[in-house]
Amino acid sequence: MNTHRPVLIKQRSESKLLRVIFRLVDGFEWLQVYVILLFLLVFPLWSFYQRMDFGAIITCCLGLILNWLILSGDGKWPKLRLYLLRFMYIEHSAILLFTVFYIVKPLQGEWKKDSYHLFQKTVVKVFTPRPDLLFAWTEKGEIFQWNLQEERWDAFSKSPLRFSGWAVAYDPLRDWMLFGLHDSDRLNVYQYQNNKWKGLLCPKGQVRDLVVQGEHLFALIHNRVYKQSAGMKEWITLDCGGYCSGIAGNNFTKKPYLFATGQRWIESDDRGRRWRDITPSQELFVSGARAALGNQGTRYAYSSGFFQGHLLVAPPRQPFRRHPTPASDIRTLIVHPENDQTIWIGTWGQGVYASKNAGKTWRYLGLRGVEVRHLAYFEDALYASSSNLTFNRGLYRLPLLSASTNPSTLPHVAPHQITPLTDPLRSDTLRKIGTPPPKRRP
Repeated sequence: MNTHRPVLIKQRSESKLLRVIFRLVDGFEWLQVYVILLFLLVFPLWSFYQRMDFGAIITCCLGLILNWLILSGDGKWPKLRLYLLRFMYIEHSAILLFTVFYIVKPLQGEWKKDSYHLFQKTVVKVFTPRPDLLFAWTEKGEIFQWNLQEERWDAFSKSPLRFSGWAVAYDPLRDWMLFGLHDSDRLNVYQYQNNKWKGLLCPKGQVRDLVVQGEHLFALIHNRVYKQSAGMKEWITLDCGGYCSGIAGNNFTKKPYLFATGQRWIESDDRGRRWRDITPSQELFVSGARAALGNQGTRYAYSSGFFQGHLLVAPPRQPFRRHPTPASDIRTLIVHPENDQTIWIGTWGQGVYASKNAGKTWRYLGLRGVEVRHLAYFEDALYASSSNLTFNRGLYRLPLLSASTNPSTLPHVAPHQITPLTDPLRSDTLRKIGTPPPKRRP
């Protein structure tokens, strides 16, 4: 008998386990109700609130189909569940109508969409690596430069490598334009002296930021900061106190300055030879923030959150202070080249905002539903590039009538440099294409 007791105990334990499983299966219907309540009820509202039009449309259509199938069936539902389904039916219909309304609604404010057809078919990125240069390129690797003299986009010299990068920098010492790639072991470099492309080897990974200071080039690649030696022979990994999420530099002040954010926040005023830890207090610190820098030395650190965005601002030689943000999903921040107090932020579908007091108060500029990953300030106008996959694709332009541009205060290019904007355009570098956008104001 003793030899059979363990088997009996095992059978009893298995029967208890089966009974628990059967109870869970019987209660699975309530689990379905909870999933419908949390996903189909909450997610469309959240998508509509976050201006994620595509997500709101998909979930609302899914909810309407499921509700129609359930309500049209012969099943007998409790009154509470039946009321819930009817409420969801009305909610999804209302959100779907409002979302479609915002998609077809004309642009708010004075935003104008670029009429060039290639910008309507792909994700566009826009940068101003220098105050007198405006670049835009598509996800397919096509590069365009704004022709200031003739008011149109010109196709830039064809790149030897297809790329979809995040960062651009101009090297005034060598007269180079550097383009960071998405996932490669090199940078695309255009040499203005001989109108040729070259590949500059670098650590493999996604190039998120590029900064040029004198003879040195700094690159943020896969959360690590690399510095290239003066002879362009090797890359040196910089110790930034952990992973790095953003780096910004300034070449237009009397003293060069670097500001990096990440696990720790650090600064350098000797081109990366020595770094100082300027991480704010625990109450203010935001891990993984991106970095931005004004020409007068004001430092900006920003990050996006699920419910709230974060913005910390520090004038030169002053501590950081937290400022309010008008939206949660902040993707880019740029600073006016003449005034560090004037900034613009682009969000993921929540619009573009401007501030004239370093983020203390904000003004809404429009572009709801446009996923803005890049902003650029050029010739008294603001440019926003769309990363939308379906609706509202292209490049948008907003004239800034209240912002006066004084050319005498902008950084100048050395006289010996030859660029398509300082000398007549070269036929082998640029070619005329497309339909020009609306002319800027005189």
